[in-house]
Amino acid sequence: MRQVCGGDIVCPGATRFATNYIALDSLLKKRADLKKVFISNEWSSHKLSRTVVGHEVERLMFDHQYWEKVEKLVSIYEALYTVLRIVDSEVVPTMPFVYELIRLMKANLDRLKAKEWVKLIIADRWDRTLKHPLHAAAYYLNPNFQYKPGVGSNPELLQVVHDVFSKLDPNAEGLFYFGNELIIFRDAKKGFGDRAAIV
Repeated sequence: MRQVCGGDIVCPGATRFATNYIALDSLLKKRADLKKVFISNEWSSHKLSRTVVGHEVERLMFDHQYWEKVEKLVSIYEALYTVLRIVDSEVVPTMPFVYELIRLMKANLDRLKAKEWVKLIIADRWDRTLKHPLHAAAYYLNPNFQYKPGVGSNPELLQVVHDVFSKLDPNAEGLFYFGNELIIFRDAKKGFGDRAAIV
């Protein structure tokens, strides 16, 4: 099989999740070569070709629905794997960028029609480990993301920004000025701290 496929199918990853993704992706990329194995003379003369397991594996190799499921699973895994690879890299991204990656990953999972249980696992892990009001405020206030559709007008994010600021400066006058500046910033008229932005 190594000769036909040009090497191993499974390469170990740093985590079980990575190994699963890499193995499935490798299977998908080597699908045509794998099929060649099962139509070769070597396979038909091999003792495994006459076993129940051998027949089942051979059936799977030529099952179109099986490969469609593998493709969908790989595309779902890929979205998660990309985020995890960036977060685990030596260059640690700032939290606003992690928020954006998670937002894109969720949109990608919706586009792929991922099962609800997959989304629930991600949401639960996100809520318990990474979601923090200060990080959400930094995400909202980052101009790289502020003007993307659905970010600047997101009421949940806007509320988090107000909550964070009210902890920093709880007096009414400070909140009033902050609210005005936030509207001017959201509408891209002026930046924070600009004298013209403070009414």
